Amino acid sequence: MVNASAGIAERVHAAKETSLVVCSVVPTATKKMKRCLSELEIDTHQITAQSPHVIHGHYPTIGIDRIASAAGAIQRFPKEDVLLVFDFGTATTLTAVDKSGKFLGGFISLGLGKIFDSLHRYTAQLPDLKQALGTAVVGIPCFDTDSAIISGSVLGHVGLFEKWVSHGRQELGRESAVIVTGGYARYLTPYTKEIDYLEPNLTLIGINLLADEAMVLEGQA
Repeated sequence: MVNASAGIAERVHAAKETSLVVCSVVPTATKKMKRCLSELEIDTHQITAQSPHVIHGHYPTIGIDRIASAAGAIQRFPKEDVLLVFDFGTATTLTAVDKSGKFLGGFISLGLGKIFDSLHRYTAQLPDLKQALGTAVVGIPCFDTDSAIISGSVLGHVGLFEKWVSHGRQELGRESAVIVTGGYARYLTPYTKEIDYLEPNLTLIGINLLADEAMVLEGQA
């Protein structure tokens, strides 16, 4: 982690940037990153869930990544009244907001990649197949271990996603827009028709918006 933080800091320095916004849900990585940037005399401003931002009414321990994705969705899809924002990363999350930024609740579960990791780590014989993600998924019961794991895990996650969409629209309105992002989203999108928008850069869009709101990028806010 130290080498990764130092590498990022060096790239920022090489680009001749003098300030940087830090937005992270990994406290140890945040600390190392800020130290590396400080050593290169690069100013940092950390955005947290407690920073002033467009999303309001949320509980205090919500992750800043969820806030950033929700803020990005509001900016990216301004015509939508209610947005169900899904992030398929280390964790799979749903963050519901309305167009004013009011937090409307959400869900959290284990992410698709960690499901593959856990099947391998916590069983005696099941292989590590996370690198096989993207292999064709079959919709019928499988006849070999690899296919059973890949298809079972992906379709199971699709089922979780669609159940969350159903609950969200039941509570917040059938016209609620479903927006998805995150590294594992592309492995799920072929197997569901419940997605309205796929935006891979949603969290980054939100971080930029939050940075502008906090006026930490001098001359760019």
